[in-house]
Amino acid sequence: MRLWLSGEVRTVGQTAARLKEAAQLGFRRCIVPKSLRRGGELLPESIETVPVRSVAEAVEKALV
Repeated sequence: MRLWLSGEVRTVGQTAARLKEAAQLGFRRCIVPKSLRRGGELLPESIETVPVRSVAEAVEKALV
């Protein structure tokens, strides 16, 4: 059985809250979709966001 990644990076709900939680856990960088809709949410400044369009780009940026 083979499983394939679609290559699509999707958004999650309550992005600002998820990033805040990640920062509290000690993460300093987070990969987010380039199409991130902020919806008036202020993203935490304590964590760097790295916007990507595809899973391949996410892997490339994660390994830098």
